[in-house]
Amino acid sequence: MPSSSPVNTDAAPVPDQGGTVVLLVGTTKGAFVFCADRGRMSWRCLGPLLPGWQIYDLTMLPTTGRLLAATNHQAYGPTVRVSDDFGAGWRPVQESPRFPDGGGRSVREIWRFGGPERGPGTRLYAGTADAGLFTSGDEGESWTLVESLDAHPTRPFWDVPATAGSLHSVVLDPADPRRMWVGVAGAGVFGSVDGGATWEPRNYGLPPAPPGHPHPEVGRHVHKLAIDPTPPHPLYLQHRGAVSTSTDGGHSWRPVPGRLPGAFGFPLAVDRHGALYVAPLAGPAERYMPDGRLGLYRSTDAGTTWTECRQGLPATPQYVSVLRDAVAVDDLDPVGVYFGTTSGELYASADGGDTWRRIPGQFTRVTSVRARVLDPGAATWFDAEALTDRLGAGTP
Repeated sequence: MPSSSPVNTDAAPVPDQGGTVVLLVGTTKGAFVFCADRGRMSWRCLGPLLPGWQIYDLTMLPTTGRLLAATNHQAYGPTVRVSDDFGAGWRPVQESPRFPDGGGRSVREIWRFGGPERGPGTRLYAGTADAGLFTSGDEGESWTLVESLDAHPTRPFWDVPATAGSLHSVVLDPADPRRMWVGVAGAGVFGSVDGGATWEPRNYGLPPAPPGHPHPEVGRHVHKLAIDPTPPHPLYLQHRGAVSTSTDGGHSWRPVPGRLPGAFGFPLAVDRHGALYVAPLAGPAERYMPDGRLGLYRSTDAGTTWTECRQGLPATPQYVSVLRDAVAVDDLDPVGVYFGTTSGELYASADGGDTWRRIPGQFTRVTSVRARVLDPGAATWFDAEALTDRLGAGTP
């Protein structure tokens, strides 16, 4: 099997190769934090955190280490909860995302956070269902609706999946955070060049809206949006019919030329070298791995060719799925790749997907995975000794 992508001189900076690798995992019954050294062979577990809550996303602010959880509960509703002591204690924020009163819409679920992945930055975003974009300038303590998108002229024509579905992807340009994109189920991609003051649909080249759609600029079934962290920062999109790419900020899209065993899928991740990782599914009805072959597919040439990555994964058929936000990559070299399944398994690769090891433990449905590398020189807030006292035993 080919090795992981070659070193790119334009790749995103590598953190200090010491330090701690942290996996932030959301499930339908709580959150888990896993820690390992840079070898990523043995993981120690903290959790379950927030047990009983559905965790659609769990993220960490790069400058302070604050944890933010998108928590959802059938009885208690959706809230943003934060922890300033690495998960030891949690509290709901002062103002979670809510639509203004009187509009007939409600936030049923908080789906995904967006914001600076590395370095300084204060502006955070959250996508919700009903489909809405909210922003916070105080580390998630309060959230306000981005009315410029909510009042977009196409909003009345977003398809039912968007009206009752989700704004699931929030992507910022690493070179200019004023340039941003969102993905909305049943509507499509929208882009802004002025920090969200104005928006326009960015769907040209994607499969068309259904025949007779009253506003054909929208009505697109997009599943996951991601950006290459290396210049010139092309965009990638997994949608209902293919993986597509854009080299002009989403103004136009084209399908990648390489063939996958299934065009339908949800997750998509791009590593610091520009390699893509996807998890094709058998189809919109089946929503499991084609022929039960559990694994990811990697492309190191912008989707021109694909390599199946499953060495070390179960050889017996696994008729499971990988959800939209359940694939992640880290910033080390070689790149770490991680994914969780709908049947509750977690897998890690320390060599760009060439080989895999299961992270021991059986969980409920894995909804989200994020990876962070804590550089001991930069993450001055991180107390590794205190965390070690709380972590479970290492897992070989």
